[in-house]
Amino acid sequence: MRRGDLEFEVRGDRDFVEQHVAQWAARVFNYPAVREPERLPDREPIRVRKNISFQDFLALKEPESLVDRLLTLAYFLEKYEGRSKYDLSELNKAWHAEFPDDAFTPDLWRDALERGYLEEIDGRLTLTFSGEAYVQGGLADQFGRFRYP
Repeated sequence: MRRGDLEFEVRGDRDFVEQHVAQWAARVFNYPAVREPERLPDREPIRVRKNISFQDFLALKEPESLVDRLLTLAYFLEKYEGRSKYDLSELNKAWHAEFPDDAFTPDLWRDALERGYLEEIDGRLTLTFSGEAYVQGGLADQFGRFRYP
């Protein structure tokens, strides 16, 4: 007997074969891994929201320091706006659009560079792996290396 890739064979005289086929075939072919898969009912697909406003993202991350705000903004630009790299003028413009009451100073991005959360490539900035992990981890340095004032 054969079902798909599974084959069940019994050899012997006719009575022996019929007896064993009757006894074992139902057990072998009814085994859960061998049964034909049951069709699951059609379900509505799960929808994942991929677009989020910066204000919602900011509320989710709750950055406490200015550098944390900068890294949150950089992460948002990269992951949600699709900018893999940005120059200082772009970052400055985005900063003033989101944080009009706070100055965008060179100390902010230099501090993030020194700590290895941002890197400069060909005059443009981007988050490092550590910078992404820092933001993804809830703005907590998993290794306890840095504390922002």
